Amino acid sequence: MKEKGFDKPIKYIFIGDPNTTKTTLARKAGLKVFETDGLTEEEVLNPQCYPRDTDVIVVGGKWIKHQVEVINILSRLFKNDFQLIQVRFHLQLFNTIKFFIEKLEKESYSEGGYMVYIATDDRVLQIELDNDDGYRSHADPVPEEEIDGFKFWLRMEGGQEKVFSIEYDEILYEFKDGESSDVLIRAKFQGKIVFEIGTDNSDDYYPNYFLNYGDKEIDDMLKEG
Repeated sequence: MKEKGFDKPIKYIFIGDPNTTKTTLARKAGLKVFETDGLTEEEVLNPQCYPRDTDVIVVGGKWIKHQVEVINILSRLFKNDFQLIQVRFHLQLFNTIKFFIEKLEKESYSEGGYMVYIATDDRVLQIELDNDDGYRSHADPVPEEEIDGFKFWLRMEGGQEKVFSIEYDEILYEFKDGESSDVLIRAKFQGKIVFEIGTDNSDDYYPNYFLNYGDKEIDDMLKEG
């Protein structure tokens, strides 16, 4: 499988705890999957047991203890002909909001800003925060086909961007349909607000947006990343 930006065909290595939907996500995307669960302990450490015609190799389940050895085997086996991308999956004890931030390039009409992608259990949003002109800030849902097609989740879990994971036990959604696309998402954990993004100046034709993560502002998060 060849993807834009890579000079070699890509193979993915999925690593994670059992029951984290690794195989399900890959197959939903139409990718060819090979699972180490079907191997014996001797076979899982044998390079000859890994097929070259698969897109995704799932390392987990009963052989998660051998993940380091398997990664080393796959790196040696495929490094000359393929670009390897590792994707890690984790189980969460609480409900979790995940989001990552992309820096937007400066344009002739704008000083740039950020695109914030937010994933919860049942919603995915992309919210553009324009540094120079709040009138151009906007919120849009990520298209369902992009989520179902797995590209969004792959990007969240395997991309180079800093992914923030925030546990919460209470969450508030407020969405107002219409031209202004008013948005408020506020998550609390043990009574404390741990994540908040919403619409400022919501009476105007185009809204501004704000983002707070705990006690941090967006610039502080980017410095940490």
